[in-house]
Amino acid sequence: MVFLERILGWPSRPHNDHIPSTLTFLQLDTETIKKRLRLAEEAGRRATVQGPDDMDEKIVGVIESAKTKAYEKFSSERKTFNERIHSLAFRIKCHEIIAAAHTAHGNFLARIRSGKDTLQLLRENVVRSERHLERFRKENRLDRPAHYPRSRTLRWGIILLVVLVETALNGNFLALGHELGRLGGTVEALAIAMVNVGLGLFFGWKVARLMNHRNAGIKMVGGLGTAAYVAAVPALNLLVAHYRDALTGRLPEGAGERALHAALADPLGVASVQSWFLFALGCVFSLVAFVDGMGMDDAYPRYGALDRKRAENISNYVEQKEVLMSELEQVRDNALRQMEGSQKDLDARYTVYQTILASRENLSRSFAQHLNHLEQSANELLAYYRHEKNEAAGRAPEHGAPRWTLERPKDWDADLGEEQVNPEREIATVFKELEEYSRKLHADYETAIIEYRNVEELTLKDLSDGKVRT
Repeated sequence: MVFLERILGWPSRPHNDHIPSTLTFLQLDTETIKKRLRLAEEAGRRATVQGPDDMDEKIVGVIESAKTKAYEKFSSERKTFNERIHSLAFRIKCHEIIAAAHTAHGNFLARIRSGKDTLQLLRENVVRSERHLERFRKENRLDRPAHYPRSRTLRWGIILLVVLVETALNGNFLALGHELGRLGGTVEALAIAMVNVGLGLFFGWKVARLMNHRNAGIKMVGGLGTAAYVAAVPALNLLVAHYRDALTGRLPEGAGERALHAALADPLGVASVQSWFLFALGCVFSLVAFVDGMGMDDAYPRYGALDRKRAENISNYVEQKEVLMSELEQVRDNALRQMEGSQKDLDARYTVYQTILASRENLSRSFAQHLNHLEQSANELLAYYRHEKNEAAGRAPEHGAPRWTLERPKDWDADLGEEQVNPEREIATVFKELEEYSRKLHADYETAIIEYRNVEELTLKDLSDGKVRT
């Protein structure tokens, strides 16, 4: 019957000596142990034996075996808790956070110095260009601002329009006698228009304006150049008119050579009205380009270029200052976000640490209670066995018998492996240092903004001496 019960697992006879439960350490079922060890029967057989016998040792062996298994489970779970605490790596993480904050602050200071150097260089360009422009004004007695188009798109558009119109009109005339027809006439007309308009643009932009210069020599160069242009443009267009006459003659071949001889022999001997119209048209278009060229810049030579250079330097300085201030703010905010993230990470790690610590303490408390339970179970079983022996032998019950004491494992309540960490102090230190770095970042940012703005007040001598006003 007992054999069948063990095989079939009948509820009345559990397979082990423990009471089923959800506890970490299962309690012993003393009634089951009594039946399994047949303490009552064995007590009857050993009734004549007074004092402890081998059954006492067997009972103690059962308790010691339960203690060994419980201790193995306790040690394994406690080691897991210690490993989880060690994996949090508070000390390493704290050092990494402080090092990262120190690096971020150092990079921030380096960015401030780099930005200040960049601004000082740009400010030096502004100061030098302003000095140069002011000196130019005094030397040339200019008491007015420079006047020039902010954009030359419209004027270049006029030049392009003039070239296209002249090309189209000349192309129709020149194509009449050209051996390549309209294509050849158009190509030659384009070349003539570019030369004609180009002369007007060049002399109006680069030469005629020299006549406004206060230097007599430069003024003379401008006058002579303009006079040369006035003479060259009619001559060029007369040559083109003679060329048109030659193309429309009986022998178009060699029209260029005949046109040159005719222009030299009798410049005004243009035969056709269309050729005279071509001459007038070319002069007008060149004059338009000449006037347009004069409006490309300020009337006084170099004045517009110097003023634009100063404006460009100022624009570069202002733009770069805004960029640097924006980048500085971004670097500061990134550093602050990084430190805030580090604080949140430490808080999360500490929460996990407290949870693990509480679980480990619960484990130790449960194991201590289980040891007490094993000791109590052993004494209960021993007392029952001795009582049954005395009953079987007809002896009086024993009173005042010494209780059996369960020997506790050595250092069972000490930490295993990694030395116990105490992160509270390290976390408090990290938070304090992060707060200090945050304060430094804000203070350095405010100081940098003031210094960036004060760069505008630096003189050329300050910049040369490397001084910075704060």
